[in-house]
Amino acid sequence: MDLPLRPGARAPQELEFDPLGTDAATDGGPAPASPGGPGQRQEYHRRPKTRRGLLFLTLVIVAALLVWLFFPGPPRAELSVDKVDFGTVRVGRETDERVISIKNLGERKFAVKALEFEPAVGEDYRIVEEGCVGRKLATQASCDVRLVFQPQEAGDRSSRLLFVSNDRTGPAVSLAAVAVAPELGLAPSALSFGVVALESEIESREVTLSNVGTATLEFRRIRIEGPAAGDFSRSRRCPSSKLEPGEACSFEIRFEPSVSGPRRANLVVDSDALGSPDTLALEGAGLWEGPPLDPRSAILDLGEQRVGKRGASKSLLFANRTGGPVAVDRTTVSRSTTFEVVEDGCQGRVVASGESCSISVTFLPVEDGNERGVLSLGAAGASEDVEVELRGRGVTPRMQVEVGAVDFKEQRVGFESAPRRVRFLNSGTATLSPQSVSVSGAERADFLLRSNECVGRPLAPGARCAVAVGFNPARSGVRRASLSLDPGFELDTIQVGLTGSGVVSALGVDPERLDFGQVYLGRIEDRGLTLTNEGSARLEIRGLRFEGSDAAAFDLGPMSCPLDTGLAPRASCKVEIGFEPEAAKPHRASLVLEHNGPDSPARVELVGEGRTPAPAFRISTNDLDLGSAPVAGRGEIGTVVISNPGAAWLPLTSISLRGDNAEDFQLVAGSCDGVAALAPSGSCTVGVRLVPGSVGTRRATILVRHGVGSGTATVTLIGRGLAPTE
Repeated sequence: MDLPLRPGARAPQELEFDPLGTDAATDGGPAPASPGGPGQRQEYHRRPKTRRGLLFLTLVIVAALLVWLFFPGPPRAELSVDKVDFGTVRVGRETDERVISIKNLGERKFAVKALEFEPAVGEDYRIVEEGCVGRKLATQASCDVRLVFQPQEAGDRSSRLLFVSNDRTGPAVSLAAVAVAPELGLAPSALSFGVVALESEIESREVTLSNVGTATLEFRRIRIEGPAAGDFSRSRRCPSSKLEPGEACSFEIRFEPSVSGPRRANLVVDSDALGSPDTLALEGAGLWEGPPLDPRSAILDLGEQRVGKRGASKSLLFANRTGGPVAVDRTTVSRSTTFEVVEDGCQGRVVASGESCSISVTFLPVEDGNERGVLSLGAAGASEDVEVELRGRGVTPRMQVEVGAVDFKEQRVGFESAPRRVRFLNSGTATLSPQSVSVSGAERADFLLRSNECVGRPLAPGARCAVAVGFNPARSGVRRASLSLDPGFELDTIQVGLTGSGVVSALGVDPERLDFGQVYLGRIEDRGLTLTNEGSARLEIRGLRFEGSDAAAFDLGPMSCPLDTGLAPRASCKVEIGFEPEAAKPHRASLVLEHNGPDSPARVELVGEGRTPAPAFRISTNDLDLGSAPVAGRGEIGTVVISNPGAAWLPLTSISLRGDNAEDFQLVAGSCDGVAALAPSGSCTVGVRLVPGSVGTRRATILVRHGVGSGTATVTLIGRGLAPTE
């Protein structure tokens, strides 16, 4: 294709389209003449200038390509984001990773020498992973930097991430973040309770905790610790374990000194606030004006003890409530020989301030009644001894049961009886505390503990308690076990015999299957069942119902079974069942009898077949001999009975005489006259007599037309005509 002419040039005639397809100039021959004749210019005279233009354009393109190859433009880096906002972050918590990508859009490679934060904000920003430093990114190449923010202190922690290149310059991403943190405020800064007398009213002071920081404050633990921590306590708690900024809560610190002298401790608040835990100094002084060793109680009661038997020891603590050591030089028991010190941890010991010593005492009564003694403890330098009154009571324990055995009589197997109460009496002088109640014996599972008023409470002399036992036999026959009660006080176990007889009721049904046979639709057929109690306990019939797809075809009739009182052992009763078929088909159902026997419920199979009602034809005889009669005379009347044993009406169309001698017989009036149909189970009579017209044997037939089967029935008639003289 030729290049286009420059603008404004006239197109030569030689450039026009040659419809004949001749191009001599191209083939080296002379160009065809133009329409103007041989004197006009030819096309091929202009082609050298066109080739020069193409050559010039090619040189320009080659020059541009050389410049691009040997003199590329500078690198140009572009960041995926200008700013990364981490928002508000709690001090110490780390954010999710953020990704920053840098891409070289320039023609030269972009070198990343370093990544720097400007300004540096400690170690708040941390680069988790990067693939940029030390790389030279080619054109269109990129790399990623992953960083997190974990502030170390509160405030504005904004910065910039600078991608440093060769000339110490490069793009930067703005990093915005605000760090918040809770801060605990304690008021007052210290608590002093002054001097407080021991065992006086407890002193209390209020402490206020407040959140003066910028984030939610959460308490982990608030405790009191220090050398006298046991003398200080909190009376109430903050309603919540969290405080929002600006919120506060208060509680009281109580001071109850245990000994004389200065007492110090610290309230320690452990939370998630900066600088936690926070402490509040607690101090006060105790003042003791009592004896050097405090027994806490002026009486040691060793309780009731069986006469002639030493009881368990009881200990008494003596606490040094003074501010200095106390030396114990003697301990004695006076006024009674029934008390004895069996362990002395005080005599000969120097008891330091705040510490205690103990003395253990036993009681061995020789008779019933109350005993009293005095335990004395003397301290060096004390003006008088510390005395504690000793008390005890000698007793003789006894316990008895009001009945020696319990007989539950007969009880149906599998059913629990009403509970029987077994009463016990404390007939001694000691207060008893029964230890246990149990049932033992091979058949103990049949006897059940239903209540226990004896174990778990003291039983004073003369008082009673009861244990309730139920009887639920698992088998028939006599069942035995023992009720055991341990009255405590080292008394012998009390045994009570338990007996009862298990009885069962068993239902017998005769027959076990009722077949009603074929029953016409619209009719009811009844059958009877006999129910018998074949067990040893009264049989209760609790319900009768029909089940099965044809249950509606069966119904209960009269029944002699006593549903209210039940059947005594070996007694029987009757139940009538009716069957009224619903359709002409076999019927099947079950009679379900609910009772109190172990095999309940019992089932009786019921079957029957429904038949469509149809008439039936029956005649009393097919041959009738009417004897003899004189010619022109009349013989005796014979009778034929027609009956319908079917379940529908029997049509009777006609009754007539047929045969060669039909004129020698005569139908006489009977109950069939005028009857068009016989009712089910109905019948009627046809009368006939011999009226011979000639001498000799006469034969004929009664023809009955009806609506069953072939529709006809015949009765053969025979008679003999006699001459008049005969």
